[in-house]
Amino acid sequence: MVKGPPASRAYNAEDTPTRAAEGFVQGKGLTEKDLEICEIDDGKYVVALVKE
Repeated sequence: MVKGPPASRAYNAEDTPTRAAEGFVQGKGLTEKDLEICEIDDGKYVVALVKE
């Protein structure tokens, strides 16, 4: 699992991905459908399961 940006920065008020989310998926070779939001370190973050 790879931790990405905070969920509050990854999605706007309309639940649309922001440039932060787009950059994260592009950098990892993923799609938006691969993202999940998880509670990590007392905050909500975007995460993705990356298979190597």
